[in-house]
Amino acid sequence: MMMQFDILPLIDIGGTLDINIHLEVKKLPSMRSVLVTMCIRRDRMPTLEDRHSCQNGTLAINLSSLSKLNASLLIAYPQPGTWYIIILATCYNYGKPVRCQIKEMSILLNIRTKKCMSSDQSPCGNYGVCQEIQKNILHYAMCNCFKGYTGWDCTEISNTIPTISLMSTILLITSNVFFVPAVYVAVKRKLYAEGLVYLITMLFSSLYHACDENGRFCITKYEILQYMDFFSSILAFWVTLIAMAELPITIIPLCHMTGVFVITLGMQINRMCLISILIPLSLGIIIPVSRHTYRTFQSRKCKKPSRKILLVCAQCLAHYHGNIVNILVTISKIKTNHIIDKCFIRK
Repeated sequence: MMMQFDILPLIDIGGTLDINIHLEVKKLPSMRSVLVTMCIRRDRMPTLEDRHSCQNGTLAINLSSLSKLNASLLIAYPQPGTWYIIILATCYNYGKPVRCQIKEMSILLNIRTKKCMSSDQSPCGNYGVCQEIQKNILHYAMCNCFKGYTGWDCTEISNTIPTISLMSTILLITSNVFFVPAVYVAVKRKLYAEGLVYLITMLFSSLYHACDENGRFCITKYEILQYMDFFSSILAFWVTLIAMAELPITIIPLCHMTGVFVITLGMQINRMCLISILIPLSLGIIIPVSRHTYRTFQSRKCKKPSRKILLVCAQCLAHYHGNIVNILVTISKIKTNHIIDKCFIRK
């Protein structure tokens, strides 16, 4: 048999091509068997060198009625074009090829594309997460492995987690304690919204870094913890800058909600993109600078911000400097070997 299928450019190339084949044949006499050879090739029809070997450079799958009735082939990031499949069934009697005289024999072929390498329930095994990335019209997926594991499906053990890496993770988790003074000062100054944001940032930053270590300390999905850590960290910076601006109380809720929408949009588009982080931070910095410039121009005097705002900002920014570094380090861990994108920071 010969068949073909198409892999479309930009649409089908960002995942894994999964080809499954199953041989069904009625019970044969003990000395008879069926050998099935399947050859796969892109852009050209494959050829057989003999009855059960494909030409060099051609992907092959072999089935046997005696031992192997199921087989599968995974092709990561398949190239676009027309793919051809040739299937040849050979019957044997006492080890010699004979004419097939079988009442019923069928081959079930399932060809599909999926996100990552393993099953749909656990596409990257137990030591990684399948991360989908959208960039304009490109949509592709890759396994983001936990520390100590590598490979397409995060099943290869690279090295034992270094002590320095473990210590850095512990320091990252414990460093969130520095948010406690910021929460205390914010609540004492009746800045309850800011205090809540600092508290949420402290909580999810600790949970995310604990989960990022080896995947065993995750209270929920890794993607959820990562999103909440990124979102709350940038939101903490945003509300702090709004507090620095000393805006009228009627304008503050509007600025807070604007920041929420801008940060949410950036995180949903691509949380690993540096631009998604820099845009809300740049907008947030413009607000207090513009406010202070306007007040200086209006009063024609250089007026310093109040001490209570400076105290809250100092407590928050002292710790948030570490969160910015954490975000950049996390971005640098993402390795894309097949699609080069200027939006990513690579090691």
